Amino acid sequence: MNSIFAFCYTWGMGGSLDERSKERFDDTVRDAFKNVTIPPANSVFDYYFDMKKDKSFKPWSMKVPTFVYDKDIPYFELLVPTADTYKYSYCLEILLSKEKNAFFTGMTGVGKSVVIQNTL
Repeated sequence: MNSIFAFCYTWGMGGSLDERSKERFDDTVRDAFKNVTIPPANSVFDYYFDMKKDKSFKPWSMKVPTFVYDKDIPYFELLVPTADTYKYSYCLEILLSKEKNAFFTGMTGVGKSVVIQNTL
């Protein structure tokens, strides 16, 4: 239960932070959840909690689907899956499935609109 709460706390409280603030928030999460085994490499934002298999933190990069190019899709609607696009789509899907509001923020050109459009 602590691991699930650590994951939810990370994304609920820190999901909208900029990269510099996420680095500092990473320390906060690791200090607050010392009894949770979050891999020490990378940031807490680079991991999801796998509740189905071995109940551990795993890198988002393991979940990224293979990109398949479709020449019929307009260039500005293409979404090349990355760990970032996957984790934001995942969080959006969870919120939408529970009929909760979502707010996407970030710098111009990072793919917010495309992630939302592809998820919807």
